[in-house]
Amino acid sequence: MSIVISAEGLEKSFGRTRVLDRVDLEVPAGSIFGFLGPNGSGKTTTIRALLGLIFLDAGRAQVLGATVPRLASVRARVGALVEGPGYVPYLSARDNLARLLAARGVASGARQRLIEAALERVGLGAVADRRVARFSLGMRQRLGIAQAIMTDAELLVLDEPTNGLDPAGMREVRRLLAALRDEGRTVFLSTHLLAEAELLCSHVAFMSQGRVVRQGPVSELREIDEPTWRLRGRPLERLLALPGATASADGVAVQVVAPRSAMPALIASAVERGIELEEVTPVLPSLEDLFLAEVGEGFDVR
Repeated sequence: MSIVISAEGLEKSFGRTRVLDRVDLEVPAGSIFGFLGPNGSGKTTTIRALLGLIFLDAGRAQVLGATVPRLASVRARVGALVEGPGYVPYLSARDNLARLLAARGVASGARQRLIEAALERVGLGAVADRRVARFSLGMRQRLGIAQAIMTDAELLVLDEPTNGLDPAGMREVRRLLAALRDEGRTVFLSTHLLAEAELLCSHVAFMSQGRVVRQGPVSELREIDEPTWRLRGRPLERLLALPGATASADGVAVQVVAPRSAMPALIASAVERGIELEEVTPVLPSLEDLFLAEVGEGFDVR
């Protein structure tokens, strides 16, 4: 699998504050990569560095094969939404996007098609002629996503794209990002909303206090040595008598913490005890569980 973003040992300080502390990243092509961490953990600074918007103190990185910050050869292949884009408030959504495409050198004949398609995909087609000054925060975020996707960029770098959206809007953004992935694009998604990432991301990196503390495919991160197993069957009192069994929160099953290799013997023991098993499933840790196991509780502001 090819790598579209790679970073090694990124460091950045503002004054005496170390914001990035030897950050390493590998983002595979075709993934939705969740860059996860609380506000203040260094996610936006990392993104700004990867896009060549700030200079690093140390480290090296590549985006689509180009060395950061020398990204001129690949800029047209990258769409980005960073910290809420700024727009001319007295112009409409359509006119703002037209200005951006003109600045990028897109031919006038292609602009309308690109703009209309992008606005429809983010649900702003009906308000395309409304002044941006009248847009809510959520609508501005949608416009920022439209800006990122309108040139068919193969890599999308999105910093908190669901900020300000209501639950319905967040769900639509999830659907849009999944559709973009299915089209073959790579999505690098920065967010502090672990539940959102749980529904969407194939790969993640956990950011805490300026460092990436863990990263990889979600499926591999969830593979732990001794998962919790949920066993449901009848009679319940016999299930509770199994070694290591504890009552589940719903009171209709038991939980057992055990390695996968121990489960065949445990199931055989249940059958020998006359238990009619109806369910044996691993209870996989959530992204929130994995994140808190790495960084602990509390805030991440320095």
